[in-house]
Amino acid sequence: MPMNSDAILEVVFATPLRKRFDYILPTDCTNENIVGCRVMAPFGSKQQTGLVVALKTNSEFNYDKLKPVISRIDTKPILKPIMMQLALWASRYYHHSLGDVCFSMLAIKYRQTEPFQLPQKPYWSLVAPTKNITLST
Repeated sequence: MPMNSDAILEVVFATPLRKRFDYILPTDCTNENIVGCRVMAPFGSKQQTGLVVALKTNSEFNYDKLKPVISRIDTKPILKPIMMQLALWASRYYHHSLGDVCFSMLAIKYRQTEPFQLPQKPYWSLVAPTKNITLST
């Protein structure tokens, strides 16, 4: 699988480990709005859902030793930047892993591996489009 040489993802997992892990972004995944999205990544001997907390161009590890993420689960970030800042603060203040804090902030459906879309409710409108209405005074 070809890799995006300028995109390294910093990923956290819902574990008590207080470190972030670097992964390579495959070229079939876009790095647009990826911070705050869930990804499926190899973690130890299994695959685990992680959350992207940063996008960077270099790593303290040798590029050849980095593994690629398997897939991007979300198309839009599920943790907004303000929530990410809150998670960082809580992680430092309570001396807890960033991954546990981030995943605790998510709804249960988002803690699972499958992509989740909020149900769309149909709605009806009784008003005609406003561009066709003339207003009288």
